[in-house]
Amino acid sequence: MVSITSCSVDRSDEKPSVVDQHGFLEESSDYGGELFTIESDAYQRFILAENTTYEYMLSATSEYCALASEDNFTEHYFGFTKHKEWVIVLIPKSISFYTYHNLIGWFWGYGQDAPIPTEVHGVALHESDSLLNYYAELDQSSMYGDELIGGFQNGDCHHINTPEAFEEGGNIKLTAEVTCNYTEIKSLFKEMEYDLNRLPSRDYKLEKIELYE
Repeated sequence: MVSITSCSVDRSDEKPSVVDQHGFLEESSDYGGELFTIESDAYQRFILAENTTYEYMLSATSEYCALASEDNFTEHYFGFTKHKEWVIVLIPKSISFYTYHNLIGWFWGYGQDAPIPTEVHGVALHESDSLLNYYAELDQSSMYGDELIGGFQNGDCHHINTPEAFEEGGNIKLTAEVTCNYTEIKSLFKEMEYDLNRLPSRDYKLEKIELYE
């Protein structure tokens, strides 16, 4: 059975923008770097959460979408599956760059009771160039809890400031200010007898969620 949840994204708790003396918006991220735009449609995107349950992840997704009430909902089909102690969420292509990366941080801290995940990783696999595969995870040192850090398979490290992630091409910034290792992420899941390249071929249960963006 496909479940239906009506929801919208509440952006009222974002950090206020800071304007400099010339009237321009200042960057509110913890890091600098060079902007690297991507085409979200060229990726298959996933969120992997450790030591949690299917029910928790579905509830967390629904709760994220129910933060506010708006009209003009759009139907999206999220996929969910389980592998050992990991729950894997398949993100539909209809979901924006902003929502995908905000969900990575949201799953980490949703609720106060078990089974809160002990690890949450976003993994985006490029459909034609594996060197552009990347991962992202919450920066535990971020003051506001809205910074993601990670890396590309080509070795570049990056950060994403989620409140500023509205642009169509995203706001990934390449930086040497963070450390990353895509190979370590692949090795982590290899130890769990799981190959990240098999993510698209898994059997996902689709859950219909109505999201306003």
